[in-house]
Amino acid sequence: MDIQILNWLNHHRILWLDPFIQFITDTAYVFAISVPIIILIIGYIKKNKLIQFRAWFILISIFWAEIISTILKFSINRTRPFKVYPFIEKLTAGGSPSFPSGHTTDAFVLCCSIILVYKKWQFSIPVFVWAILVGYSRMALGVHYPTDVLGGIAIGLSAPLMIKYFIPQYKNKI
Repeated sequence: MDIQILNWLNHHRILWLDPFIQFITDTAYVFAISVPIIILIIGYIKKNKLIQFRAWFILISIFWAEIISTILKFSINRTRPFKVYPFIEKLTAGGSPSFPSGHTTDAFVLCCSIILVYKKWQFSIPVFVWAILVGYSRMALGVHYPTDVLGGIAIGLSAPLMIKYFIPQYKNKI
């Protein structure tokens, strides 16, 4: 069923939106790194411990998610769908193993972290929509199976929750 869903998404995309979908996919890593660093810089400029605390939480969550994702990627070593199925159109780069989706992991760890630390719909809704679009983009562009994206979502959501509940200073403040 994984390949049927991917095939449908890959071949039923709106072609004139391909540049936008490529742009969305390209933002995942950039936003995952730059957003918390910008928040951290603002926190230090303003000498605001709460802003610094939030930025460090987001950065640690991203770091933890990246570790989990990378270990799984190279342990499972799943071949990219465009390499297995010639009818899948590859529209972007995808070189490392397929499971889990690193882009989706990056998007959802940033999303979940921001929702946890800010708890405001003005931040939560846009970052959630963006994360969903990143996950979709990886399938539409032919470089990930739906289960790769689901794996990225699971890691992205669980990493900040693990840090929140297992690191005492975060458990008490978030």
